[in-house]
Amino acid sequence: MTRWTRYGLVAAMVVTGLGGPPAVARERQAATGVDQRLVEGSRVKTATRTCVYFVDGGRLRPMRYAAYKNLFSGWGGIKTIKSAPEELMGVNMRGDTRIVRVRGDERIWFIDNGREKRLVRTFHGIGFSSRLVELVEPEELDPYYEGTPIG
Repeated sequence: MTRWTRYGLVAAMVVTGLGGPPAVARERQAATGVDQRLVEGSRVKTATRTCVYFVDGGRLRPMRYAAYKNLFSGWGGIKTIKSAPEELMGVNMRGDTRIVRVRGDERIWFIDNGREKRLVRTFHGIGFSSRLVELVEPEELDPYYEGTPIG
């Protein structure tokens, strides 16, 4: 086997995941059908259902259509997974979920189901639409309690 063949074989193993995650993650992925390497803030769906899930804290949160439209401007970038196991289901995202920026502050906040504000650390990495960010006054965030950051 030549050196270049070995490099190609190693590259193929890394791309397909055979050389990447530890054995435990591979076993969990095989058991649940969900890729445990999914990035926080990514969107996924199964091939058999139309529901889009938001990956948040290791959970798959079903998104209502209104919540999706408040956060994303298109349908690109959604990954397909084999299944959405019940044990990984999180709280639904309702229509009052949105993204805001306080006037005079560059930070972006995720308003989660109209109750909690969560700092967005990697706005573009998640794929939120910048044209959907609402500009608000500082006192408008006062009623929300601060939760775990996203991204």
